[in-house]
Amino acid sequence: MPIGTPTTIGNAFNANNTAVVNITTTAAIVAGDTVVVLVNIGGGSLSVTSVSDGTNTYTKAFRVTNTTAAGELWYCVAAAGVAVSSTLAVNLSGTSGTATVLANACQVSGVGIYDSTNSASQSASGSSGSVTTGALLTAPAIVFGCLALFNTGYTGAAGFTTINNFVPFSSSAVLAYEQIAAGTAPVTYTPTFPPSSFVAFAAVFYGPNVGTVGILGVATSEW
Repeated sequence: MPIGTPTTIGNAFNANNTAVVNITTTAAIVAGDTVVVLVNIGGGSLSVTSVSDGTNTYTKAFRVTNTTAAGELWYCVAAAGVAVSSTLAVNLSGTSGTATVLANACQVSGVGIYDSTNSASQSASGSSGSVTTGALLTAPAIVFGCLALFNTGYTGAAGFTTINNFVPFSSSAVLAYEQIAAGTAPVTYTPTFPPSSFVAFAAVFYGPNVGTVGILGVATSEW
């Protein structure tokens, strides 16, 4: 099966003093698809303890912090089907107080392996990011460019197609992707935006029949 085109399945933000952000899915999670969830955590020391849709197990790929906030990326490979309008719960380590927490989710078909070794992340301040993966192990592949931006005004990233830019107020949670049809050269994600602190991820996934678990290191990697 070729790698498909990612589609959004919902997003949400927290109310004050809650310990969970609940996404009501806007599309059914298709059996066999991979689901990717980006979480933008503004302020405080909160973290995500788990992500659950009541059926599938989600794994943390990254947690990256900066001086003001954090970003996390979670995923589920080869998900079981889940009905539309279900709850995709992002569970937090405590109540959020006045901190803002954004969650943005998408799914894609034809993906079966996450490459923790060659995925990459960045935490910085400025008006652009630059995250470069390691050399890809094979093609086809898909690289998710994910941006937790503590501002608004995201303007795009060369070579990447935006899936959804979730901007409920003064922060953004951006999901984008680049399909790699051939070649194994590293891929660079370079989002641009007004000056801000940010966390960015470039997460590499391959089709389900590529390599072995040991070679690709599908265990989670926290940066």
